[in-house]
Amino acid sequence: AVPEGAFDFWRSHLSDHEVSIVEPFRRFGKSVIGLQDPDGLHLELVEVPEVNELDGWSDGTIPAEYAVRGFHGATLAEERHQPTAELLTGHLGFEKQDRRDSRYLFTCGNGLGSAVEIIENSGLNGKPGRGTVHHIAFRTADEEEQLVLRDRLTGDGYHVTEPKDRRYFSSIYFYESGGVLFEIATDGPGFDRDEAERNLGHELKLPPWLEDQRNLIEADLPDLAPPGGIS
Repeated sequence: AVPEGAFDFWRSHLSDHEVSIVEPFRRFGKSVIGLQDPDGLHLELVEVPEVNELDGWSDGTIPAEYAVRGFHGATLAEERHQPTAELLTGHLGFEKQDRRDSRYLFTCGNGLGSAVEIIENSGLNGKPGRGTVHHIAFRTADEEEQLVLRDRLTGDGYHVTEPKDRRYFSSIYFYESGGVLFEIATDGPGFDRDEAERNLGHELKLPPWLEDQRNLIEADLPDLAPPGGIS
């Protein structure tokens, strides 16, 4: 999701970096630019008016007024859209909003993370590895709400995992009928549980069971520090 008026910058920026794009077009009432990442995953920049007032990241190479504000949504490729549509509307709080040919739009409010689109196309099959997304994550307020949802999904025949402790949140996982892995994660306890918010991202944080492998993990990581270091 990018704010309105950002496309002129992004077209020039992507062209300067020799990234081929699909020229801006309209879909479901919003302007979209399409592009491929180096591993062949199709990505889109979407102008979303609801994010106009959100601050962009100002310490990177992209000017804050044009910066990506977060995820607009996700697109799923399914052989049949209807079973997944029933899951989204029956359990996950989405509403069916629109259809364009074989593409269906479902929304849950406005702003970031509020859109799921389903493409009904049996030829779009991913394989684990580069160029695919491993899973789609949804959020829930807390563990109590998560367990209520787990019980409902299990009652409808979904095979849902027990809650998994991810240190910064708790997660459950299940495959929806089309074979896409869904995660439902709690908001808390949050990423500031082991470092102050102002210091987030300055150090590599590992769960206790991986601390004895820290040297090996750090040696295999690329340098992500921006020019001039982190301020």
